[in-house]
Amino acid sequence: MLLLIVSFGGCGGDTSSTSEETPTVNDSSTEEISSTTDNSTEETSGPVYGKALLGNLANATVKIYEISDNGSLILKWTETTSEGNTLDEIGKFNIHANELNPDRFYLYRVEGGCDWDADDDGVMDANCTENKGVIRAVAKGKTIQEVGESFKVTVASEIIYEKVAKYLKYSFNATTFENELSKAISPVLTDVNGDGKVGIKD
Repeated sequence: MLLLIVSFGGCGGDTSSTSEETPTVNDSSTEEISSTTDNSTEETSGPVYGKALLGNLANATVKIYEISDNGSLILKWTETTSEGNTLDEIGKFNIHANELNPDRFYLYRVEGGCDWDADDDGVMDANCTENKGVIRAVAKGKTIQEVGESFKVTVASEIIYEKVAKYLKYSFNATTFENELSKAISPVLTDVNGDGKVGIKD
């Protein structure tokens, strides 16, 4: 399995998207829906929280889409990232891990909000910096469930998303898409945990 989410140093500031490869959004499904669907994993515990990081983004809008068989996006949930008095508290959002279909791909789209560590020094800024861009992450439901609270949407996940976005927009095929994700990961991610491979934990 693969995951497209890691943190970079030096990632603060404007993240205006450079990709014009945006898949089709299914307009008939863009309203927030119940957290339980026929294809979902039964919820067995409380919410699982990931993070949106440039620095830590407070009050950003997170839209979570399921990718359908034809590559169109079905909006499942809309969340807002947390505020707080420390960086540890800022940027959290419910990733709906317990409700994801393990065999489907999901796109997390984070927009707006305010960055409380724009210089990425690990110290909360005196004032937040408005985020004018978008960062995204795409991964299979099973992978997101395995990673759990380590799930992060970052500049690195956005770079990988931009490498594979065209495979969502044109003639989507889940197997091809998964293969292209694997190819896109290696140039961007490294073996952070030292297990000899670039994978979920990285």
